[in-house]
Formats: sequence, structure tokens, C-alpha cells
Amino acid sequence: MERWAANVLSNSSLAFAQIRSWERSALFRIISDTQNYYFKAVPDVFNHEPLLSDYLFQHYPLYVPEIVQVEPNKNWYIMREIQGSLLGQTGKIAYWRQAIEQLAVMQKQSTRHIDELKKRNCPVRPVAKVIKSYVKCSFDDLYESHPISRETYQKLNASIPTIINICDKIEKSNIPLALEHGDFFGGNIMVQNGQPVIYDWSDCTLSYVITPVSEYNGHPKRSGTVFFRGSCSVIVK
Repeated sequence: MERWAANVLSNSSLAFAQIRSWERSALFRIISDTQNYYFKAVPDVFNHEPLLSDYLFQHYPLYVPEIVQVEPNKNWYIMREIQGSLLGQTGKIAYWRQAIEQLAVMQKQSTRHIDELKKRNCPVRPVAKVIKSYVKCSFDDLYESHPISRETYQKLNASIPTIINICDKIEKSNIPLALEHGDFFGGNIMVQNGQPVIYDWSDCTLSYVITPVSEYNGHPKRSGTVFFRGSCSVIVK
């Protein structure tokens, strides 16, 4: 990895600092005399992330991090370091609006490039199909782990035919697939020189363009919710 990075950046005097290593990725900060970068390696389940991140940078260079190099055979990529503050810590709703508008642009335009995104291994998970596949076992898990009462469990189970019917209608509609970030919150967006930069696309999917977003300000307590539908957004405090 270090040899590859040194070759990509044409610099043999780099310093590497491990930021994180877990089942989802390995992340290193690359420190040089003039500019810092990040190296990220992901497992095969996220093999779309390097290719998709590069695709997004080519099309939306102001909205996402600059991707310097991708090594798709190893699920590696290098991106230029983003300078700024996490959106969730800024306390400025105007930046949230800007970030949502940027996401709306990417989602709307992605409906015309679904085949291209599929070539980059972007997972296809239409929300109606996901709900139909997991609604029953999700209710079972809730009941068996005791967060809900038996009465609530019975009511939820009784609602399953209605839920399935709604999902069937969605699947038969003309709602297009679009790119969904999958983890769009204030910890995955940085404000750099007044510009929100959206990163960490590992959980992205091709799904429907109806996206709820929660702002956490860096901790689990929710302080506001942003709802986005198509190319419009409404912010609720």
C-alpha cells in the first residue's frame, strides 16, 4: 500500500497514520510536505465505493472529495484531504439546504445513468423489495428482543398485508431508480470553504428518490430532520 501510494503521488517521503481499521474499511492519512491525502481500502462487499467515488468526482468535482487514484482490483483509492468542519457541527441550516440540493442534483441526474452506475457495481436495492423481504423478520426480531409488547407486535403483523400492497403499487409505478447515499448525515459531509463536500459512499444503492435525512450534530441526539423528495427539500426543526 505504501509503495503504491508513493508511486501514485510521486513522493517517496510520505508519512502514514492509521485512522481506522475495522470490518468495513482501513483508512490511513497520508502526510506530505505540501498536501495531505487519505488512503482507503474496503472489502469486496463495498467494491463499488472506489469506482463510484471516482465517477462522482468526474461529474461533480465540487460536491465530493477529489479522487486522486483508484485501484479497483484491490478496492483501494486515494483522495485529497478535505479541509473544513463537519456539517453536523456547524449549526448552520443553510449548509444543510445546500448539501440537500447537491444530493438532489446528483440523484436527479443519476436516473439517466443507471447502467453506468451498475457497471461500477453500485448495489440495486429498491426500497419496496427490501421492505417486502424483511418486514416480517424485522417485526419478529423486535418482539423477540423485547423492545415492543405483544399487543404492538400483533398490530404490526396485522399491518403486513397493507404494507405489501403499498410496496406492490410502488413496484408497478414509474418511480425511477436513482443514486442513494445510504448514510447521509452530518458526520459524512464536510464544509470546505463554504461548500459542503459529501463523502463515504460505501452504503450507497440504486433505489427510489425519496430520502429521509437526520441531522445529529455529531452525537446521537437528533436536533432536526430534513426530508427530501425528488428535487425539492423541506427542513423541519
